[in-house]
Amino acid sequence: MYKQIDIDNLQHISPKIYELSKSVLFDDIWQREGLDIKTRCFSTMSVLIAQGRYSQLEWHIKNALKEGIQKEQIQELLIHLVFYVGLPNVISALENISEEI
Repeated sequence: MYKQIDIDNLQHISPKIYELSKSVLFDDIWQREGLDIKTRCFSTMSVLIAQGRYSQLEWHIKNALKEGIQKEQIQELLIHLVFYVGLPNVISALENISEEI
């Protein structure tokens, strides 16, 4: 059986990975001026779906909604991705995200 790991419990499971994720990824890379946050959210969701990394997808969708991306935009992203990453990847993503999307 696997653990569901997200940014909220990662600190307790692996403090060093949490520290690196927070300081390098979220406090540095996500804050760079070259891309806005919404673009980073769309890019991250797309890559997670393309790679089949669904365990982190729900957190990134919630973050995207918090950053002002609309549910309809996420639905459009999924439709768009069908032709680039394949229907099975998108269906699997839909199976792993909450029904509110």
